Amino acid sequence: MRRAALILLLALLAGCDTRGPHADKEIISYTRWGDPSETESTRVLIAQFEAENPNISVNVDVVSWDQYWTKMKAAISAAPPRTCGC
Repeated sequence: MRRAALILLLALLAGCDTRGPHADKEIISYTRWGDPSETESTRVLIAQFEAENPNISVNVDVVSWDQYWTKMKAAISAAPPRTCGC
C-alpha cells in the first residue's frame, strides 16, 4: 500500500510546474542614473517596449551618479559576464 501511495504521489508531483506564471519571460535588468523627469520618460519607453515584446520584462533600477558607476564595476566583474553599457 505504501509503495502504491508513493508512486501516486510521485506521478502527481511530476506534473507540477514550480516556475510560476512568468516562467517563459526573459527578464532584462536596466540600471540608469537621472532625475525624476528623465526616469519618467524611460518608464514610458520601457512600457512601450514591453507591450511590443510581451515575452520580455524590464526591471529598472534608478540610482545616483556615483552608485551607477559602482554598479557598473560590479556588473563587469561579475560571473557570468553581463552586457553592460552607458
